[in-house]
Amino acid sequence: MSRCINQLGLGLVALVLMVFMALPASAQAAGWQPKFDAGQHVYVDPALANHASYPVNLSGLSKQLETVSDKHGVSVYVVAIERTTEGGAVPAVGRVNDLVLRWQGQADFPHDRFLVILWLRYADDPSQGSVAVNAGSELRQYNLTSSDLNSPSGPVNAAIKKYMPHDPNGAFVAIVQNVNSSIESVKSQRFFWSISPFILIGLVALGVGAFFYRKRKASYDELKTAYDKVAGNWQAMMDSANALHVRLHEGYMGFLSQQSDWKKMLKGSTLAQFTEAVKLFADFSSRLAKANAVFAEANAKAAKGGVFSPGNLAEAKAMLTSTVIVVEGKELPIEEATLFGGLVERSEYKPDELLNAMDVLFAQTNRQLNAIKLAMEDAQQKSRQLKDSFAVINDIKARAGADFASFEEKYTELEQAKAAIDAEMTSDPIKVADELTGLLSRTRQFKAQLETRFAG
Repeated sequence: MSRCINQLGLGLVALVLMVFMALPASAQAAGWQPKFDAGQHVYVDPALANHASYPVNLSGLSKQLETVSDKHGVSVYVVAIERTTEGGAVPAVGRVNDLVLRWQGQADFPHDRFLVILWLRYADDPSQGSVAVNAGSELRQYNLTSSDLNSPSGPVNAAIKKYMPHDPNGAFVAIVQNVNSSIESVKSQRFFWSISPFILIGLVALGVGAFFYRKRKASYDELKTAYDKVAGNWQAMMDSANALHVRLHEGYMGFLSQQSDWKKMLKGSTLAQFTEAVKLFADFSSRLAKANAVFAEANAKAAKGGVFSPGNLAEAKAMLTSTVIVVEGKELPIEEATLFGGLVERSEYKPDELLNAMDVLFAQTNRQLNAIKLAMEDAQQKSRQLKDSFAVINDIKARAGADFASFEEKYTELEQAKAAIDAEMTSDPIKVADELTGLLSRTRQFKAQLETRFAG
């Protein structure tokens, strides 16, 4: 144990960034402690994964981490834990330190070149939490000391503020990307200084080399600035579009799921209006899904760029500014693909067109879906009311016996009209809506007439 503690003292760099308001200090509890597995890079507390209202799902993160961490051989592990009784100004600090201390005792743990990111989400308020980062000792040679990591311009601060709490995956990937950038920056500087001894042999040659390095660095920085600006605009548009999509999903997916066999069940005007509404929903969803995929791929490529390898960054910028984007409907989630399959037509967009006017498309989609939903629900409600009125009439008819003879003709007329509407109610409720309204009114008048005649 003494050896592990000494090793932790040399190799541990703890970075802590509070995501939201810190909670009062309280005693730290052992809590959930994941067992280290060299082949597992993402650990989620069952309390978070099975949360009744706000479950944590970090699917896809392992692959993203592998993409960005392999570049410099850093083993990255992300742990998400629900806070129970952990205390202190920053509760996540004790947890990540304790976790790394436990893992240091494992033979297959990468003792000197690792990055453990621990997210402690508060049980009493899932919108708040804290993040602590523990880094291996070898990373200190890349200016990743505690003071560097804790500085406002450090590799974690911007990532947490930008992505948490709405996009944990994005935050964790961005932290690793920023650490990569720090390593690349130091390596670039070392390369420059590695040629300094040649000043003794050829000062002129070194001067020329330094000139071209600065020129290349300036070109890369200019490209990086341009990409960051474009990426920032994309992020803003996607945040808005994602929020609108959540509203559509919460407002209508339950209703649409009830009509899962709508292509076979509906006919006529109801089918036409329903098809138009769900096609708009499918177009909105597929464009947004494609935009999210393109943006994630562009950011991954940009993360691989550097002063001496700007090609990936240039390609990433092109993906968000000039490369044609094709939307075919394959991007839809499984739940929506089941309902909307075959409705999305293949379309090509310029990057700035893909998310353009999504608010207009949302308004059209919302209007159409709301109209069809209200129309179908209104028809179904009136159908139930008509059925209830007939139940009363039939009861009176049974009690009246022969005295009902003078009302038989009117009764037969209404009954036949109801049968005709019932025949089309399931397949085309919108078509029979007006007829249903009129029949319901006449039936209620007839019921009132019978109740007056046979009162008592």
